[in-house]
Amino acid sequence: MATVFTIDNDANKLREYLEQIGYLETNEDATIVALGGGVSNDVFRVVSQRGAIVVKQALHKLRVKDDWFIDPERANVEKDYLKLILTLLGDDYAPAVVFEDEENCLFAMEHAPDGSKMWKELLLSGQVDRDLARLVAQLLARLHNETYGNQAILERFDYQQRFIDCRVDPYFETIARRHPELEQEIRTEINRVLVKKGVLVHGDYSPKNILLFPDRKKIWLLDGEVAHIGNPSFDTAFLLNHLLLKAVHVKSAQEDMLEAFRQMGTAYLEAVTVFPADWMEENTCRELGLMMLARVDGKSPAEYLNEDERVMVRRASTRIIRERPKCFHDLAEIVVQEIEANG
Repeated sequence: MATVFTIDNDANKLREYLEQIGYLETNEDATIVALGGGVSNDVFRVVSQRGAIVVKQALHKLRVKDDWFIDPERANVEKDYLKLILTLLGDDYAPAVVFEDEENCLFAMEHAPDGSKMWKELLLSGQVDRDLARLVAQLLARLHNETYGNQAILERFDYQQRFIDCRVDPYFETIARRHPELEQEIRTEINRVLVKKGVLVHGDYSPKNILLFPDRKKIWLLDGEVAHIGNPSFDTAFLLNHLLLKAVHVKSAQEDMLEAFRQMGTAYLEAVTVFPADWMEENTCRELGLMMLARVDGKSPAEYLNEDERVMVRRASTRIIRERPKCFHDLAEIVVQEIEANG
């Protein structure tokens, strides 16, 4: 989808745009500051007499080392995802959409209060809240339960190519090329995860997209630009993988991270009702092997891992792919063994 206007990470261009659409008056006092938009968006905070908002526009070419192009129409999907979360889960779990511009793949949402933090930031500092971990897993189960078989949701989000462009190609196809010794196992898993299961899959359900208010009364589940109708085990693996990677990286909190991983997995299995728990656990474990490897050798590697940690993750993920553990406990044991082998 070709856009007419692009922010180009330029606050002045965004100011002109906001005046053109009537959100800001000419010469009205406003502060426009670029935020950390990650690799895939231009993101700005705009503070004016109307309050504070966040403006997001999806990039066509992502900011990563390898060439990675994705249709910026995903911003419109993210906007619709936020509206859906407000409807299904309530305003404790998503910001309101302030305005939208589908032609330019751009929208604005309300800004969280000062002092809010991404869960990733807390985890990397060694702060592991097991109650929060369980809640995050339970919310994911609710999302899967409440979207299963919903015809309107199926029609709006049934675009598997977005998932392939955003996740399968840069993550799984890339590691299949870079690890030919595992290609057969990886392609078997790719084929499995591409079988749709009729639920809304977030596609990026991770600590970096979970924003905690200072009082913890609200937990926003953000960045649903990869939302699609698909296989729920991708979401569970994507989430749980982050606890495993941080267990490898944050030495002082390894035991707490691994226990949070186990409790998170259990909380999801106890809350999901539309799929058998044993099926979800086994297939999540299968997906986790690929996911761990993709975060060291895919197009979007975890930036906080050092070389020794990447080697450790490669060993653990290779074992998981080949040994195919069926439960979270056994999978965690493989990770523990590789951590201990590394001294």
